[in-house]
Amino acid sequence: MAILFGGVTLYLGFIKENKPDLNYIVTADSSVLDIKEQLGSLDVLYEGESLSKRKQDLRYITFKVINKGDSAILSNLYDTNFPIGFKIENGEMADDPVLLSASNNYLKEKLVAKKQSKKSV
Repeated sequence: MAILFGGVTLYLGFIKENKPDLNYIVTADSSVLDIKEQLGSLDVLYEGESLSKRKQDLRYITFKVINKGDSAILSNLYDTNFPIGFKIENGEMADDPVLLSASNNYLKEKLVAKKQSKKSV
């Protein structure tokens, strides 16, 4: 028993790291308009240009940002000049991001989703 408890103590005390682990998990990825075939006279314009002529689709994506780590993400763990965010590859945001829910009131009040460009938040 002493060896077992000693091993667990050594693992928890010296080997296992308690650190945050931020993950982005896509919960919904829906096509609002899929431009794969002609829809007669129906067309969708984005910034004055036809999506079908540009061969682009319109999608609605929601995702969760969760900490799967063993410790909280504190403000002293990241550089405030480079805040946490995300970038979009192979596309762009048509509208500003919206916070749908938060795990607590502090996050709901303090979290700022600021659109830097059409590809980053």
